[in-house]
Amino acid sequence: CSGLIQVSNIPTIEVKSLNINGSPCQKQSNLVSPVFDIQSAKSASVTDSKFSNMDSVSNVGYAIRAFSVETFKISSTTFENIQNHKDSVLEFKTVESLVLSNVEVTNCVGQIRGVVFGEVVSLEASNLECFYCESKSGNGGSIYYTPYSSEKLKTKLSIQDSVFESSKAKLGGGVYISSKSQADSVELLIKNTKFMNPEASRGAAL
Repeated sequence: CSGLIQVSNIPTIEVKSLNINGSPCQKQSNLVSPVFDIQSAKSASVTDSKFSNMDSVSNVGYAIRAFSVETFKISSTTFENIQNHKDSVLEFKTVESLVLSNVEVTNCVGQIRGVVFGEVVSLEASNLECFYCESKSGNGGSIYYTPYSSEKLKTKLSIQDSVFESSKAKLGGGVYISSKSQADSVELLIKNTKFMNPEASRGAAL
């Protein structure tokens, strides 16, 4: 299965009112996202969309994988009942700016990482709602953030006006911050955000 939407080297990509229920790639192993895979773009956005009822084994983010993108925005979009038995549900790697606004995630499970894996410079989430998000065997039930260095932006993780309920992982049930170098620094802002019933062996919320 090569992917429902697969784009590369396109400056600007806008996806609106996309509704994917189920997947032709269930239980298959995929080297790229079987749903939405984007590589090398200046800006990309997903708005007013829904991804639901997916179950597969993907080596990268299952519902969305973005690689080498300057700015990626997801707004007014829901993800529900999605499970990746190998990695994360959403993956953003070497992305400079990731913005999540009015995004709802329900009953989504990753394996070695949870729902959102971001190796990004700046990750800003507002009005993000995560219900029953989990990393089965790894860290970061809802968000797994790894700072990615850039000369343009400061490394930053900002979460505001959000809710994390019943997130589970080995470490960082709600949010896990990892680093490839001891020299990395991250500006962290968490404001008006609730962590309810998180579970982890260490750092239940963060």
